[in-house]
Amino acid sequence: MKKTARYCCTTILFYISCTLASVAHTVDFSKAVVFYPQPGQALLEKPITVLQEEIMKRTGLKLAITNVMGKESKPYIIILTEPNLSQLPTGVQNELKQMKAPGKDGFRLLVSGGRKMIVICGKDSRSVLYGIGWLLRKASLRPGKIQVPVSVSISTTPQYAIRGHQLGYRPKTNAYDAFSVAQFDEYIRELALFGANSIEIVPPRTDDDATSKHMKLPPLQMIAEQSRICKSYGLDVWIWYPNMGSDYRNPATVAEELKERATVFAAVEKLDAVFVPGGDPGDLAPDALFAWLEKEAAVLHQYHPNAKIWVSPQVFRPTKKWMDAFYEHINRKYSWLGGVVFGPWIPTPIASIRKRIDPSIPIRIYPDITHSLSSQYPVPDWDLAYAMTLGRECINPRPLDEKHIHDVFAPFGTGSISYSEGTNDDVNKFIWSAQDWDSYTPVEETLQDYARFFIGADFTQTFAKGIEALEQNFRGPLLTNSQVPKTLALFQQLEKKADQNTRQNFRFQMCLLRANYDAFIQQRLIRETAIEKRLYQLLAKAAASRSAESIRKANRLLQSSMQPDTSNPKRQRCLALADSLFKSIGAQLTILKHGAADGRGNFIDNIDV
Repeated sequence: MKKTARYCCTTILFYISCTLASVAHTVDFSKAVVFYPQPGQALLEKPITVLQEEIMKRTGLKLAITNVMGKESKPYIIILTEPNLSQLPTGVQNELKQMKAPGKDGFRLLVSGGRKMIVICGKDSRSVLYGIGWLLRKASLRPGKIQVPVSVSISTTPQYAIRGHQLGYRPKTNAYDAFSVAQFDEYIRELALFGANSIEIVPPRTDDDATSKHMKLPPLQMIAEQSRICKSYGLDVWIWYPNMGSDYRNPATVAEELKERATVFAAVEKLDAVFVPGGDPGDLAPDALFAWLEKEAAVLHQYHPNAKIWVSPQVFRPTKKWMDAFYEHINRKYSWLGGVVFGPWIPTPIASIRKRIDPSIPIRIYPDITHSLSSQYPVPDWDLAYAMTLGRECINPRPLDEKHIHDVFAPFGTGSISYSEGTNDDVNKFIWSAQDWDSYTPVEETLQDYARFFIGADFTQTFAKGIEALEQNFRGPLLTNSQVPKTLALFQQLEKKADQNTRQNFRFQMCLLRANYDAFIQQRLIRETAIEKRLYQLLAKAAASRSAESIRKANRLLQSSMQPDTSNPKRQRCLALADSLFKSIGAQLTILKHGAADGRGNFIDNIDV
């Protein structure tokens, strides 16, 4: 109750702050210079480069960098770490000292309107990067303009230690296997700017095919690049590594598996944790599983001495004996053990797991944010028409659902790394990152940050409302859902106002596609429901009069109802947007045209089902 009350109060305060911010004092930093009082040190070069590049993308302005603060009244954006606070003017130091000192990954950000200064101060490069992310998310960035509200000043520390997402470079994903190195770099950077500190990669051999026609690099080479990218941003690198060997009791199999592990572990320059699922895929009895993990840890530590192994009781049909043996091994607290992962297929409630393992052993949440059906967290009471057409892996922004799921499970763990199969769950990733940073963050705030940063300052309120509306499209019976046409109208208005770059933005296009898709499916449902009613009338008439003609009419009507409505503009728009998304980010929304794996994101194939 206390948490619910606090959340409600936080939401009310957020709306008040949004109203005040719209009229509150903003400071123009369009002519700002970046002051970096730590010359000759590479520590903050990456965060400062990120700041320059992201502002350049959105404003066309390239901020100059200096390590000498002049006496002129030009605005400064000051980037530094805690040990260098003494290099700031005394008044600024005093203002910062009045703010609470942040903890690990936390930062202080001060906007001083009178002095025309922004100060971002953290303990290390990563925490400074999070401060830069906060600034970029809250600032209004337009061509030639940088405006920052004074109200964005904050001292903040993340609530949960692990905050990340799985980005598996494997054929079964609906987009990642088509990513280039540059696209992974951009996506990982964006996740970091919203507070993520961990990225989970996937080894070359899982239950997928060895490769896909979309891949720009061989899998081993690409995961090496993913690790390098994460290291450049100071992020932790995890790897999801299932046990794919045929028989771990066979010494030859064990030797071959260890050889493969050595090749993979040697290829990645940074690796902090290995997550081994108990099953799905792979399925070992606990005694065999933990004996194998002991051997795997020895190989791991040859290349990454400080890395830990995490394991989940994630099997399809575990017995009580299996679970008891698993927890008995966990509580031995092996030196290589990092913790337990709670994910799909685990029959034991997380609260019970927390009671069964030693309090010192952490639990990492592994939420399925990517699937809407036949999954860990399916859409509640989903309309059958949606289930048949959008299916298991559609574009699925579910901000309120994701926050609810987070609030239920997160208190039992030390953070989360989400299970993702591609870009379809993009919004959900940023919701989880925001909630792992601070679970009292209103969903509306994150959506507005998302809209402001990715779509543009002029779309902050409207695009955020559009995402909320897409989730409302899923509520209740589709036949009578009055929200669906309103959602489409909202996005059509946004499309009219958007410039060419915005209309080609993949995040804009994904939401626009869903709005059109939902409206088209609703139209079909209304039409087919009316046809069904008419069919029953004809059959009743035939039964009463024994009329063969009524049967023939019913058959003709039934056949006509099965013809795809190919001329419908909503349908045509969906197909065009699917092509555009494939071109821009490799989103595979059909099997034949875009090369999707069956049942993995190809919901456009179902548009006429």
